[in-house]
Amino acid sequence: SLARSRRQQMMFAKLKRATIMIQSIVRSVQKQAVFSNYCKAGTLIQKHWRGARYRLAYSNLRSCSIMLQSLIRCRQKYLRYIILMKGVISLQSLFRGILSRTKISHYRVRSDAITLQSHVHGTLARNNLYKRHLAARCIQTLWRKLATQADFNVYRSSATSIQSLARCKIARMRYLKFLWGIVLLQGVVRGQRDRSECRKYHDAATCIQSSWRRSRTQMQYVMLRLAIVKIQTSIREAKIHACFSRKIDMVVNLQRVVRGIMERRRLMRRREAVRRVQCSWRGALARANYKR
Repeated sequence: SLARSRRQQMMFAKLKRATIMIQSIVRSVQKQAVFSNYCKAGTLIQKHWRGARYRLAYSNLRSCSIMLQSLIRCRQKYLRYIILMKGVISLQSLFRGILSRTKISHYRVRSDAITLQSHVHGTLARNNLYKRHLAARCIQTLWRKLATQADFNVYRSSATSIQSLARCKIARMRYLKFLWGIVLLQGVVRGQRDRSECRKYHDAATCIQSSWRRSRTQMQYVMLRLAIVKIQTSIREAKIHACFSRKIDMVVNLQRVVRGIMERRRLMRRREAVRRVQCSWRGALARANYKR
């Protein structure tokens, strides 16, 4: 019995060490799973944060592009307005020349010298005005050309910067999608591998636990069987003792009843005998008195 208990203790110690080792492995696997979940949550938060940042940058770029478009449209409208103003000014000059010529025709009654002088002065003034107008138009065209070239360079540089930012954003989004796909694939593969290892550890732990529980239940069954046998013997002894005591009580009661019946019958016989003696005695006395 001592050797058997010693072997059982050694087996229990081995099983305990194995279960502790398996529990440590399972806990490490659980910690790795929790860490992987934290990593996934962190990547998800980073994805949302980068998406919000890129959306903000996209909204800023969109507002800048809208402002740039509004400036370009304002510039185009301004150029159209300048062209229309030039046409209006040319028409005004033509109408004013026609009006001046009509006025001169109305004043033809004046002397030829005055008309000739007025014509000469008018032609000279018109020539000077035309030259000044041409010079002003040349200056305006050169200045507007320089301004439009500067604006075009600014717009071109801003458009190239916007295009570069948009292309960088598209490339970054593609890279993030590719990286997220790789991370998901790695997570799936690692999760499958960890689940297979955890399943193996779980099967081993289940086998060990089943063997340990079987041995423990067997020991408990033996102990319970011995205890039940002892309890049954004690209960049977108690039942036998109680039954014997009940039988003794029944026998005693029966003896008491029988003895009571016998005593009552004996008492009734004695009373009957006494009554007969009394009757005979009284009859004798009565007969004696009657004879007297």
